[in-house]
Amino acid sequence: MTNFSQIILSKISSSLLGGRLRYPSDCEALSVDIESVSGKTVSVNTLKRIFGFLECVQRPRLSTLDILARYMGYSNWNVFIASLSKEGESGGDGTFISAEDLCQGSTVTLVFAPSSTLSLKKTSPEKFTVQKSEGTPLKEGEQVRVNSFHAGYPLRVEREGLMGNTLYLADISGLVHIRTTEAEGA
Repeated sequence: MTNFSQIILSKISSSLLGGRLRYPSDCEALSVDIESVSGKTVSVNTLKRIFGFLECVQRPRLSTLDILARYMGYSNWNVFIASLSKEGESGGDGTFISAEDLCQGSTVTLVFAPSSTLSLKKTSPEKFTVQKSEGTPLKEGEQVRVNSFHAGYPLRVEREGLMGNTLYLADISGLVHIRTTEAEGA
């Protein structure tokens, strides 16, 4: 289970009948509680996959994540994700890189589940060009804006030229690995 999943687990389990999710059978009680609180159903097996009790081959649907967010008191999944950094939750290995701290021409390579890799080259303050994109909706050559990179947390990306098109990548696993390569001559 990733650190980011542990944060989600901690938030949800603190809401679950005052207890913790320790056993697969606890997902049954959570499923019942989610339905009684929200009027929406999340299957026991889906919860077991999210919390690592069953093998998961694909990420949960956004509608499922929205139900979990509403259960925790947030209007949707993106609002929940945005709240984590505001609350100062800790995750990952503590690696934090501000876009301001990178030299122009530097490359940031990011790895996150499931099997996704993204390489961004800094072109100006907070602006990057996608150099490589595997398992993400971003295309090579696309211009994006990123403020920071924080291991264990989702990556907030604003796509250039697409008004209001903000993406949250690694929104389940958080960034698992961050590597920077300084520009030559920097």
